[in-house]
Amino acid sequence: MSSPRFLAQIAALNLLQDNGPRVLARHRNLCHAAALALVGWYLMTAPSRAGWFDPDAPLLQWTQAGSFDTASKCEQIRTIANQKFLDKFDVYNRDTLEKVDPLTAVNRISRCIASDDPRLKGK
Repeated sequence: MSSPRFLAQIAALNLLQDNGPRVLARHRNLCHAAALALVGWYLMTAPSRAGWFDPDAPLLQWTQAGSFDTASKCEQIRTIANQKFLDKFDVYNRDTLEKVDPLTAVNRISRCIASDDPRLKGK
C-alpha cells in the first residue's frame, strides 16, 4: 500500500504534467507577490560634514533615518521631517552662500528608498 505522501507527490506530478505552464506561471506570480510584500522602505538622509549636506554622495554613505512598510508612509514622514527642518534652519548654497529655495534643497537631502535597492548593497 502506498503512503499518503507518495500519493500526494504522484498527484502533484500529474497536475504539473496536465497543467504545467499554468501552475508554474501561478507559482511564479505568487513568488513575485511575496517578494514585493517583503520590500520595505527606508527614509535616507544625505551625509553631512560641518553643517553641509552632500546630496550627490553615493547612497551607501547616506544615513537610514527610519524604515516603513510602504512608500507612501515613508513619503508622509519625509514631508513632516522636511517641514520641521525648514522651521528650524535657513538653507544656503554651499558655493555662493546665498539662500536657496528651501523646499527644493530639503527635498534633495532626504529620499525614500526601497530596501532592495541595489545601490544600498554596493559593488
